[in-house]
Amino acid sequence: QMKKFKSITVNETTFDEVDRLSKTLLPKVKLSKAQVVENLVKGSHDVIKTKNKIYHDTRQSEDN
Repeated sequence: QMKKFKSITVNETTFDEVDRLSKTLLPKVKLSKAQVVENLVKGSHDVIKTKNKIYHDTRQSEDN
């Protein structure tokens, strides 16, 4: 099944950075701009989930 992509608007600096990352994020692989954005969003989401888990684990151990 094909994924459906939507358009987003970014400033020129961000666009240039996404373009650069499409060539450098994975060695020897050129990603589409959509793949770069998708990977960055997923990675950011994973970092946030990890930080929230650490925070909640720390709070629970402080409460006990």
